[in-house]
Amino acid sequence: DALSKGPSDSALSRSSIVGEVGEIYASTSALYIASPHWWWWPVPGQQSYTYLHKFDLTDPSRASYVASGGVEGTIVDQFSMDEDKGYFRIATTLARQVPDTQNPQNRWGTIENSNRITVLNESAGQLVRIGQSPEIAVGERIYSSRFVGDRGFVVTFRQIDPLFTFDLSRPTEPRQV
Repeated sequence: DALSKGPSDSALSRSSIVGEVGEIYASTSALYIASPHWWWWPVPGQQSYTYLHKFDLTDPSRASYVASGGVEGTIVDQFSMDEDKGYFRIATTLARQVPDTQNPQNRWGTIENSNRITVLNESAGQLVRIGQSPEIAVGERIYSSRFVGDRGFVVTFRQIDPLFTFDLSRPTEPRQV
């Protein structure tokens, strides 16, 4: 029992990230934590952003910190994230705070949305973007997404519920099909 061991016995170890957990995704070998960036108040020029952290789960006795990174945009839920063949894929809605051209006195501005899929790979302690789809569904946001093997599926919403399908077989070139 690890809790009953004394100081001379095998010590417990711990990896910590200071921050707020937004969503968690686990594959058979890794745990990913996604935390959205929070702005105190809206100002034109701001962009939504998600911080990402990866832990290795291959040792059943511990979760070891591996890497951190981030992507523009925010996710809906844990189904917005996936790992396949060692690559981490994430579907995000990008919310950009822009000036309100309809009401210039609105100092807060307004939000413009679009969406995309980003593929990341772990390299030297960082989660590095290796591929990214073009932005889709301008003015809409993601309501649901799933990844199945080399395919990604994204549903956005505005007046209809469009379904977008992505070919992710080449991680450096995700593309809408």
